[in-house]
Amino acid sequence: MDVDARLRELGLELPSPMGPGGNYLPAMPAGDLLFLSGMGPVRPDGTLVTGKVGDGGLDLETAREAARLTGLQLLAALRAELGDLGRVRQVVKLFGMVNCRPGFNRTPAVIDGCSDLLVDVLGDAGRGARSAWPSCRSTSPWRSRPSSASPREPVPRRETPGDDVLLETMTSDEVQAALADGRCDVIVPCGAVEQHGPHLPLDVDAVHADRLAVELAQRLGTALVAPTIRVGVSPHHMGFAGTISLRPETFEAVYTDYCQSLAAHGFRSILCFSAHGGNFAPLAEMAERLDAAVGPDCRVVVYSDLLGLVDLWRSAVADAGGDPEGVGGHADVAESSVYAVLRPGQVRTERLVRGYTGPVDDALLQRMFTGGIRAISDTGVMGDAHGLSTAIGELCLKRVADSLAAHFTQRLEAVRTEP
Repeated sequence: MDVDARLRELGLELPSPMGPGGNYLPAMPAGDLLFLSGMGPVRPDGTLVTGKVGDGGLDLETAREAARLTGLQLLAALRAELGDLGRVRQVVKLFGMVNCRPGFNRTPAVIDGCSDLLVDVLGDAGRGARSAWPSCRSTSPWRSRPSSASPREPVPRRETPGDDVLLETMTSDEVQAALADGRCDVIVPCGAVEQHGPHLPLDVDAVHADRLAVELAQRLGTALVAPTIRVGVSPHHMGFAGTISLRPETFEAVYTDYCQSLAAHGFRSILCFSAHGGNFAPLAEMAERLDAAVGPDCRVVVYSDLLGLVDLWRSAVADAGGDPEGVGGHADVAESSVYAVLRPGQVRTERLVRGYTGPVDDALLQRMFTGGIRAISDTGVMGDAHGLSTAIGELCLKRVADSLAAHFTQRLEAVRTEP
């Protein structure tokens, strides 16, 4: 790849490399690897972008631009060391820290400013592993509490993007601090452990729910994420080995206990959605009972538009250059592409099969839920996974997360204005 030509095509000019700010080297080769020291956001006029992102500070787009400017510095350091950016075979790890105000929870979106630049310039070689850490001292859930044994500020303990919203990775004090900061919404996602054809593992829906919940929380900005209810209502998949299914009454009992526990701690809105089609009808049917179970000071809001989700997948597949006819709603080109993003290398691409590829409507879903998926597809696949790609998967994730955020934002505004 001619990276210099790509830079010209993008209208980019790399700055002069930053010199070291102390007793260290800007770059250090180690075998086939090259480690770069930390860089900062330097404008073309040589000034630094300063300030904190978040409430009353820098906005998200300004912070993303700062991350992009830092990416240009990284590329400049690479070229200074290697002579030719075309020698970069793969970015292995990007570590980003965001100077932010308490309560800011979109650090991954900020660091995307750098990641997007690296991919634009280097192609797939620019996409590697990544950490996105906030750097804020406050009483927010991200605060690192000093140890009485050491005067040094501890290093923040979380590394995985999205960990700042995961209830199960927080301490009780951190949850209480989040509630005090006004983060009184909580997301309760659910999935399934069931067959997904010969090419996908059983955990597809649970893993998908995990990711969508974090994406949703980052879009809302006011929500934490409860642990995913990983097993769902899947009797229509019991004809395939490994599937685990809950009875609808068991599923409702688990959801009720979740919601009552969360309401007791002071959460005021509980947002429920599923990444498994078989949970949509049970969720819709029990929505009013869940809302009644949490008492008058809390509201339960449910997303239950299964056909709408399939339509989102179909449009995303088409817009990403795939064949929308391959979308059938289960282990198809959309869901297989999503899993390829969430679990790279885990799709058994040599085992892709075609399943049912006819129209998907309420009548077909009723036939599947009552007679089992084998009545429609002996492969266990609804649709066709051939043509899967990470581009399709990333767009499907974005479209569904955007739709969930719009739905819950609208519903929350409605319930909060009720008399």
